[in-house]
Amino acid sequence: MTLDYIAHARTLLPALEPDLVIVMSGGNDLQAAIEERLLPIDLSDPTTLARYASRLYGPGDLDGLHASYVTFWLERYVSGSSQDFAPLYARMAQRRRQARTLEEIPFLTDAIDVYRANLLQLIAALRQLPTHPRVLFVTHPALWKPDMSARELDALWAGYTCMQCEHPEYYSPRALAEALLAFNRELLAVCASTRVPCYDLATHVPRTLDTFYDDAHLREAGAQLVANTVGGFVNSHEMLNR
Repeated sequence: MTLDYIAHARTLLPALEPDLVIVMSGGNDLQAAIEERLLPIDLSDPTTLARYASRLYGPGDLDGLHASYVTFWLERYVSGSSQDFAPLYARMAQRRRQARTLEEIPFLTDAIDVYRANLLQLIAALRQLPTHPRVLFVTHPALWKPDMSARELDALWAGYTCMQCEHPEYYSPRALAEALLAFNRELLAVCASTRVPCYDLATHVPRTLDTFYDDAHLREAGAQLVANTVGGFVNSHEMLNR
């Protein structure tokens, strides 16, 4: 969620000292909103930030950050191990197919208000970084659309009102597509008002199973498309190409 990005901006980025920060927000904020977990939290307060960060990072995760990051990738390269989430997604997709479908998200306006406040807090945190990295926000693409094929519907598993409850309900692809569009439009508006570079990535990513393997996760071809598209924007944008 955007709150997680704020915590990363205040906790991780001062240690990593990146030259360029790219943020794709909106998707998890929407999921949190329909679970009624999207909250306004002031992470500029050190005590609140420490409490929130404790949920993101385990003990010692931030110690020797540069060394541990390199070690992680070396271990992954050598071991070649991976974790298979396919069975989990299959179970969740089956759960979605058997659940009740909801057509309207009743509290979307309130969720957008919280999202806006969190975006402004994130932009402030990024601007306070001592190394002054270049910053780019991109809108969030997804597979959701009003008319979906049976195969596309079978790939969906997100949009639930609760993940751990016994009988979750799920919002329709149309409702989710309209809600994500509202989140993306709000991001573009905030970027315009704060003069932060923003790229409407969602309009350049085809909503097909050639691009996505579920609601919003990209296949390898989709990831390559996004990398090329965003990379091309960075290289051509005057405020980012330095």
